[in-house]
Amino acid sequence: DESVIGRAGFGRILIFGLYTCLASLWIFYHFLPAGETAARTSAFTAMVMFEIASVFAFRSFHHTNFRIGWFSNPLLIVALLVMLAAQLAAVYWAPLQILLRTEPLDWAHWQAIGLAALPLLVVPELVKALWPEPRPVSYRGTNRLRRFGAWGGQGGGRCPSCRRHASGVTPRRGIFAKMKAQTGVARGIDCRDGA
Repeated sequence: DESVIGRAGFGRILIFGLYTCLASLWIFYHFLPAGETAARTSAFTAMVMFEIASVFAFRSFHHTNFRIGWFSNPLLIVALLVMLAAQLAAVYWAPLQILLRTEPLDWAHWQAIGLAALPLLVVPELVKALWPEPRPVSYRGTNRLRRFGAWGGQGGGRCPSCRRHASGVTPRRGIFAKMKAQTGVARGIDCRDGA
């Protein structure tokens, strides 16, 4: 049983959370001389923008958004646009300004928020581009396994020879050790490739 997020995912969440906290505090204190309401509105808006940027960083731990496609999930884009529209209403619509005690932000505020949000988009993309997901170890029968579904196609990850080994196994780190423990096959999913 593998964790959905794993250690790397938890580490990334902690780093993003720490950055969001520190950057929001910096924006608050940077604009505090202009007034507490402006500083609070800036920090509030910054946190929302940081969360929007974080969505793209967490779409995949290994593949860049250029590979996945920035707009490949239309429902996600719609949700982010609704979130952005709600934030703009909170900042610029008078009834919500009174309710939430916000005030309109000017260009200098948006510039600082955009610059602070930029690392949340750029750094994860660079990390994923420079250190992509490790490829599975090469072994005999790889092409046959792809065809029969061991790497996500048809067949549900079963052995092409006997159709019963390694059901439910996905190509992640430690796959061969897991397969050996489950099926006794040491080198691959295809039992004809050796034990």
